[in-house]
Amino acid sequence: MTMKVAFYTRISTDEEHQKYSLKAQRDRLEAYCNSQYDHWELHQLYSDTEIGTKLERTALQEMLRHARQKDFDVLLVFKVDRLSRNVRQLSQMVDELTKLGIILKSVSEPFDTSNPAGKMMLQMLGVFAEFEHATIVQRTKMGMQKKAKNGEWCGGTIPYGYNLEEEKGLVISEEQAPVVRLIYDLYAVKRLGGVTIAKHLNAKGYRRRSGKLWQNKAVLELIKRHFYCGMINWGGVVQEGIHAAIIDKKQWDLAQAIMKERAGDVTAKLSNRSQFLLTGNIYCNKCGHKMSGSSGRKNGQKMIYYVCTNRQQYGKGQCDQDYIRADHLENAILEQIRNIVRDKEIFAEIIKRANEKLSQERPSYQATLKTLDSKIAKVKKALEKYFKAFESGELKAQLCGNRLEDLDQELRQLMDERKEVAGKADEVTIRGVEGKQVELFLNHFEDIIKNAPFSQRKHFIKMLVPRIVVYTKEEIEVFFRAPLSLVRVTSSLAPRRRTLLLTTNLR
Repeated sequence: MTMKVAFYTRISTDEEHQKYSLKAQRDRLEAYCNSQYDHWELHQLYSDTEIGTKLERTALQEMLRHARQKDFDVLLVFKVDRLSRNVRQLSQMVDELTKLGIILKSVSEPFDTSNPAGKMMLQMLGVFAEFEHATIVQRTKMGMQKKAKNGEWCGGTIPYGYNLEEEKGLVISEEQAPVVRLIYDLYAVKRLGGVTIAKHLNAKGYRRRSGKLWQNKAVLELIKRHFYCGMINWGGVVQEGIHAAIIDKKQWDLAQAIMKERAGDVTAKLSNRSQFLLTGNIYCNKCGHKMSGSSGRKNGQKMIYYVCTNRQQYGKGQCDQDYIRADHLENAILEQIRNIVRDKEIFAEIIKRANEKLSQERPSYQATLKTLDSKIAKVKKALEKYFKAFESGELKAQLCGNRLEDLDQELRQLMDERKEVAGKADEVTIRGVEGKQVELFLNHFEDIIKNAPFSQRKHFIKMLVPRIVVYTKEEIEVFFRAPLSLVRVTSSLAPRRRTLLLTTNLR
């Protein structure tokens, strides 16, 4: 009989710093199969490059899906910690594989889950794997803390403005350091903002270490770093470093004072920006980026606009999309919604579509209830099994206590979920959508727009207008979530009689 074997390999980071690379693990697994089985075939090799304390790994989840389909007989690993470094996760995984009739084997550890002794050995190895992981993490933190106390760089991404040399450590980059000095000069001396500085750097041809364009966030993050004035900040503790400073402490302190002073203004701007009804679903067609709210002054009068975030961050050279007057666009869209609300044919279509959707939801809720009932039955059966084992003396209280607690919690969660789904299923079954309900809702449209809190008004608009695409100041496409045929209407957008092209679409 041919044995179907699945290989699972994993490394935490890049292969060159691992004791056993993915290829080395695979070679050992193949050698083991050749020595242990007369007839075997490789079902599939599952490989991950992620840490072992989480189960949300692409290849691991694929392997578990295939295991549930019983696509292979044996799961082979180089070491048990390749599957998980968490004892509970490992135990649950092994329980599931055992129930599926799949044997778990390790080529470097003497256990076999096909017998009770092997399962016990596996759990012991899991304990050591979890302990080893915790020890590695603790040692790493202690090592970094010691480095910081000595004024050494603690590792990670090399700061812009420095190069890493094997003998000397971090040294000032003659190419990048002038850019760092320029940034601090523009911010602390000339009092320019992060957005303006980013645009200036990009226009001069300067790029970040990654080759990407500068943007507001990257500029401000650089200005905040203690590293540039010769200090090390580790865990909130700041002390003098052994590396050379690019910026003197006086200029760095001045930059921080300016940043603190502007923090209040930034908060106010963000608050004002949130008062735009259409942010989140308005897009620039020229570059594909979203458009956000902004403000400026024209002839001494404050004006509010929607502006492309790409242009706002990187300048007109990246995107030359027009600024769109927020009040004109919002008013034009609201007027179009009013026209939709007054249309009786749309009323009938809305009711029809809503009831069709409710009809489609009923089978979905029933299927979910069926799945939940099955899960609840399994948990109850497991609880009963542990209770019987305890009462008969087969298991001691301390051995099954934690498992019983977990199962009980799982059962409560499933019951709560079932109650919620059952309520939704009853609601869908009992009532549909009536014309009076929709009419009552739409008749309150003006009240919602005028008197409701801003968050409710914005949510209401987003329900009806899921997407707005700006081509130019003269042409804007608006998608209405309403049962309409594709129509195009024009509306006055600005005093210069610019036109707004509104397109409603079935969505």
